[in-house]
Amino acid sequence: MSTLFDKFPYVHTYGFISQKEMGELYNTCDIAITRGGTTSLAEQKLYDMKQIIVPIPRTHDQYDNAKWYVRYHNDSMLNQRDHDFEFQLANAIKHFKGFKKVRQQKDKKFIIAHAKKTIREAILT
Repeated sequence: MSTLFDKFPYVHTYGFISQKEMGELYNTCDIAITRGGTTSLAEQKLYDMKQIIVPIPRTHDQYDNAKWYVRYHNDSMLNQRDHDFEFQLANAIKHFKGFKKVRQQKDKKFIIAHAKKTIREAILT
């Protein structure tokens, strides 16, 4: 799939990377083209990234996660099974072209603890 991005000079694709490398990328990058996993989306948003979310087609939870981020964070969601997926992807990349996140000092430990508490309460109620 990485060859889809060859025509975009400022889009970089990676194979497996370590947690440390991932943190460095999150800190550096402004936009992510990502799957819809709960943890990945939350981590990327913690670093104020815009997200182009492509949920794994056979999972309902990734689709629901993506809908939430589209609704509350104005991110984008694409369906890789759409016949014009590549066209939609190109448009999504162009839509966020020029986006630069505002780097803010955040208490990431507090934010993560608060998110865990919110999830725990949602599960228990």
